[in-house]
Amino acid sequence: MKNKHDIRLFIALTWVISFAFIWCFFYLLLPRHKFKEQLDIIEKHVIESRWDEARVSMDKLKEIYEGNRTIIQINNGTEAFVTFDSMIGQLDDAIENKQELAGEFIGGLRNYTDFVMKAFAGP
Repeated sequence: MKNKHDIRLFIALTWVISFAFIWCFFYLLLPRHKFKEQLDIIEKHVIESRWDEARVSMDKLKEIYEGNRTIIQINNGTEAFVTFDSMIGQLDDAIENKQELAGEFIGGLRNYTDFVMKAFAGP
């Protein structure tokens, strides 16, 4: 029969293995690099005032986001997810209205992507 020490060890090992598995799961599934590459392309088009190309690139960014929205939402707290979602919407509107302000939203999204798209980002 197992004693208390054996059961505690089993629970601790199970917890550590589960934590490592979930961290790897989020790390592999979150599209941080694709998202940042697309932001770089959008930034290039906005700086050069090529709004039609920026619109096409923004649609690609939204495809990446919508395709991974569930995993991003699971990985983050409500406030972080809502802020990130709002920033994407603001960037989309700025590009649609051909506003130079889009560059600021790109910078904000780039910084926030580091926070939102990492495994166990925080509350």
